[in-house]
Parts: sequence; structure tokens; C-alpha cells
Amino acid sequence: MQRIEKRERRTPVQFKGDGERGEVVAMRKLWVGLLLVSCAPKVWVKPGSDGDEFRVDKYECERDARSVVGNWRGDTRVHFDQDFFRQCMHARGWRLRDKRG
Repeated sequence: MQRIEKRERRTPVQFKGDGERGEVVAMRKLWVGLLLVSCAPKVWVKPGSDGDEFRVDKYECERDARSVVGNWRGDTRVHFDQDFFRQCMHARGWRLRDKRG
């Protein structure tokens, strides 16, 4: 009679050896790095401008990016279009940059 060996079952948290574990650790480090970079604070910059010009442009772009959305029941809410806001600021010469740089 032939003896059939049981296969070892692995759960997703178990690793074969250091090779796979190293890959997982490297991927985790990559994701943490990307998360930190994407969460870096951003600021609007425009060469030769001052704080007053920024406040006016920001106010006008925010105002234009808002719209009131309603339905047939009369429920309304304010919608803010982030893409429109960014395009408006870009059209006025402002660019979004990392705060650190």
C-alpha cells in the first residue's frame, strides 16, 4: 500500500522562508513610504503674489466650486467640486507644491 503524504497547508500569514518574508517587508516599507509622501502637506504658491491675492483667489474659486444639489423631495445639499477648484486656482496662476520644498 502506498502511503500518501499530507500536504502542509499554509495560511496567508505564513511564509515559506526568508525570501518571501523579505518581499513582504519590502512591500510594506514601500506602502508606508508612499503613504507618507501622499500625506505631505501641500501649499498653493504663486511667484510674486501676496497673502491678500491668495485669499481673494481662494475665496472666489471656492465660491464658484460650490453648487446646491436637490432632489424631487426637496432635500438639498451643498456639493463642492474639488477638481473645479484646482482648475480655477491653476487658471489664476497658483500651483500646489509640497510644504517642505
